[in-house]
Amino acid sequence: MTSIAEQSPSFEPGCWLQTRDWGISLGEAIIKLAIEHGWLPFDLGYNIHDLEVDTAKYDDEGIHYHDCWNDAEQFLANLAPEGYWIGSNENGDFGMWEVEQDLPIPEVYWDGTAS
Repeated sequence: MTSIAEQSPSFEPGCWLQTRDWGISLGEAIIKLAIEHGWLPFDLGYNIHDLEVDTAKYDDEGIHYHDCWNDAEQFLANLAPEGYWIGSNENGDFGMWEVEQDLPIPEVYWDGTAS
């Protein structure tokens, strides 16, 4: 099986992870992708249970999983070259997309709200 990072080894623009293929495991795939590109979740206080969708219930472990997912996305977003952004598009697919001048990217705050 190929690693998730092998699906986007040089950060090529386009879709890296399609929602239809990953379903509820999309967050887990994003976390693994970030780890494969140098993100260190354990240095931020996350534990192994925070990295898996199976533990994402409506309790503290679920909250930690979603926080971990958000932090992993932010880490990857910070790796985007100028003129591109990394995140989920309007279809929920995750990848690197070209910034369009007429469509500003909303700033997403930690509580999930957008500007």
